[in-house]
Amino acid sequence: KLDFDLGGGLSLMGAIMNPTDITEFNPPNDYTLGFQLGYENDAGGTWLNAQLGDQDGDFDDDENGVEDASSLFQIDLTTGYNLSESFYLGFNTSYQVTGTDEAGMDPGSFFGVALYPSVTLSESFALGFRGEYFSESNGYLGVVPLDNEGNGSVIDLTFSANYSVGNLRFIPEIRMDSFSNDFVEDGETKSSILSFLLAAVYSF
Repeated sequence: KLDFDLGGGLSLMGAIMNPTDITEFNPPNDYTLGFQLGYENDAGGTWLNAQLGDQDGDFDDDENGVEDASSLFQIDLTTGYNLSESFYLGFNTSYQVTGTDEAGMDPGSFFGVALYPSVTLSESFALGFRGEYFSESNGYLGVVPLDNEGNGSVIDLTFSANYSVGNLRFIPEIRMDSFSNDFVEDGETKSSILSFLLAAVYSF
């Protein structure tokens, strides 16, 4: 990895990495190229990331000129700033696509965008929100219910609170997932999920 300080809060990074989307094996002759352009100041920062990689050691086109399905390109923008002493706003968006498969099928891809505002109301109490849209095509990941063409999307809305008592923090959270396609759970057809979570964190 090479890091460059461009001055004025700007930075540039370039890296040669192992496959980024495979953890169960590490074949020879595989690699991922990564790049990052960043900007930081006292209020926060913005980072633009891109990666182009091979996930199985066979990056080149095959003998018929079909692009290897394991080739991967992803671009990602992450930013977050304290807009005031009590208000923070974060934003993230990412797009990833693979090459066509051996049968010449269209590449699979996903796209996501999320917004993270939070407000601190006192030293012991804060409120947060996370709104996200996520979609995938051609059954790329299979993490959301898909239609007959392998396409699907979801809108996630999460509301959370953060309340501190000494070293103990309570974090209640309500989340709604609304899907573009129906799914079956416990014999019922549904298109959304409502969930509640309560976490307690003790710091020492």
